[in-house]
Amino acid sequence: MRSAGTETIDTERLLLRRFTRSDRFDMLKYWVADERVQPSYGEPVYSTEAEADGLLDRYISAYEDGDNYRWAIIEKESGCCIGQIAFFLVDCKNHFAEI
Repeated sequence: MRSAGTETIDTERLLLRRFTRSDRFDMLKYWVADERVQPSYGEPVYSTEAEADGLLDRYISAYEDGDNYRWAIIEKESGCCIGQIAFFLVDCKNHFAEI
């Protein structure tokens, strides 16, 4: 399996793209500060701009290796970053990953 990294995916209603610094406020508004959402996939709650910046630093710096698969989910109608999706446990040798 050839590593493609996080490439943009454009659908009728959504745009999946790499995270950018400008996603901070939408992340805080829509999911990273939500105590009902974050624990459901093993993440802590991020309630401040500084905490969201730290999370974005991790997301954005991980793109540098080319084997990172994490997308910001942008709702086209509003332009808001409403969530994320990622592959993890990527095993190129055995053609395996989890979403």
